[in-house]
Amino acid sequence: MSILYLTFATILSAASVFGKIYTRRVGDLRDSTNIYTFFLLIAACLGWGVLYLTDLTFDFGVLLYSLMFSLCYMAAHLGIIGGMKCGSATLTTLFVNLSLILVTIWGFLFWDEKITVFVSIGLLLVCLAIFLCLYTKQKEEYKISLKWILYIILGCVGNAGCAIVQRAEQRAFGGAHGNMLMFFALVFSVLLFSLIFLRCDRRDVPTILKRAWWCPFLAGTLNVGANLFVLLLATTTLSTSLIYPVIGVGGLAIVTIFSLFVFKERMFWWQWVGVGVGTVAVVLLSI
Repeated sequence: MSILYLTFATILSAASVFGKIYTRRVGDLRDSTNIYTFFLLIAACLGWGVLYLTDLTFDFGVLLYSLMFSLCYMAAHLGIIGGMKCGSATLTTLFVNLSLILVTIWGFLFWDEKITVFVSIGLLLVCLAIFLCLYTKQKEEYKISLKWILYIILGCVGNAGCAIVQRAEQRAFGGAHGNMLMFFALVFSVLLFSLIFLRCDRRDVPTILKRAWWCPFLAGTLNVGANLFVLLLATTTLSTSLIYPVIGVGGLAIVTIFSLFVFKERMFWWQWVGVGVGTVAVVLLSI
């Protein structure tokens, strides 16, 4: 069952492709990044609301975790959609997904998880996979801007923070209150982001919703599924040294293939090698 949870979490983590579809449809319109994030948060909040109704538990201690998660969640999605708006879908997803390696390091430092020879080699191979997937000779196609770098930093910190807060809450409460954590986190996110949304230029909202309303809503719904399976994984015996690298590398492989055939982002032979190296890294991390 643990492997099944991990498989679904990996597949659903590739929902960021809808962010690229969205930016291609409406990226030239005013405040499209904030509008996308706001409607994604609404969709995710509704999804977790339904799940919370099936498990109406409550503990005031969880609210602090929910608030921390909400801040990380907003940062992650602002970083993702902003990065895809001004850069490559493959590169943006690569960095954000593989930021989960930071969670593995966190586990070594604060959760007393063991560092083995295989894990060490696996992490080095993940770094090699990142380099191979990023390396390109065609600078005009994948121009790296300061704006893109800032979005990537925001997305990476937010994404890793989400995973750390989830895992920490599940460890602190013995695997309980997972639905409560996520529901109130999304409630906080919607309330906090409403302040940003009210200040942004909303004149293009009708046009944006007409062209691509389904992108943020579908991405938000699939994100609910991905986080649900991550919560379930937190109650299993699988180590973070396996869980997060698998989700990171697996999600990267899915988005890379999607970018190749749908977005027509060119894949070089060394990038395919990078995906292969990442797969080998996952095998080593699982030993």
